[in-house]
Amino acid sequence: GSSFATMILFMAYSVNANQILNMDYVALEIAQALAGSIGIVLTVPFTSLLGAYILSAKTKKVPVQE
Repeated sequence: GSSFATMILFMAYSVNANQILNMDYVALEIAQALAGSIGIVLTVPFTSLLGAYILSAKTKKVPVQE
């Protein structure tokens, strides 16, 4: 999403597709996209497990001694 404006700029100046694909900028954007995707994929299950653990710990009843 953030690189969309830059890609439009490249197209406006008639830069070849091969030249665009060989730029460091494209490799950087791909690496950022992969890192962000991996972060989201790992964060959601971890947060769910942590929330389930916290909620289950609160609902356990402690036996009352008489």
